[in-house]
Amino acid sequence: MISIAIILAGGSGLRMNSDLPKQFLTIAGKSVLQYSIEAFQNSGLFRHLVIVCHPDYFKWIPDIPEISCKHHIISGGASRNESTEKAIHYIQKIIKAGDAKLLFHDAARPNLSIKTIKKLHNALSENAVAVSVSKLNDTIYETDLHGNFTGIKSRDNLVKAHTPQAFWFSIISDAYRIKSSQTEEDFTDDVSIVKAFIPDTEIAFIEDNPWNIKLTQPDDFSVLEALLTD
Repeated sequence: MISIAIILAGGSGLRMNSDLPKQFLTIAGKSVLQYSIEAFQNSGLFRHLVIVCHPDYFKWIPDIPEISCKHHIISGGASRNESTEKAIHYIQKIIKAGDAKLLFHDAARPNLSIKTIKKLHNALSENAVAVSVSKLNDTIYETDLHGNFTGIKSRDNLVKAHTPQAFWFSIISDAYRIKSSQTEEDFTDDVSIVKAFIPDTEIAFIEDNPWNIKLTQPDDFSVLEALLTD
């Protein structure tokens, strides 16, 4: 059975106040993107690694030896959903027929662990979809559209979604095919698309390191630099 890792590296990173998208900035001596490439490659699980990126930044993708898997670089779309859909179409050409295990990851999360990658990959042996998550430690307030307090959410029933997110190719491709025939709405992640269009699909939650944070604001840079410095 083929396993394929997909890194979505098409974000603009406007909130980082940088001319270069955040996935190509350097943290602790490596580009943000390089950490994800190395984690998937060093896991030894994947035959292919697909990097989805805007063509203007192909030259910024680090040149890393293909130790255990073949690297593919493809153009992304105007949105995260479009980039995922382009990856799905490209992967269909790789696998041709049959099914495959896929792990989708946001390049802006460089502190992913090989342990979590392996847990997600193993979870697909018994589940169609698996997502890395972390528990909430803070009290969560609910507000209305005007910012007025309306209640407190029980954190016992809430988790934060991370990436990687794992899918069988047949499930994620079917979900996107149905979506494209019904709506152009953008969804914030791929699990949401599966649940919206194949609602009976069960999702396995894999507890992840809470410090697998997304590089979003300038302050996140110093936090990740501390986490990624040996």
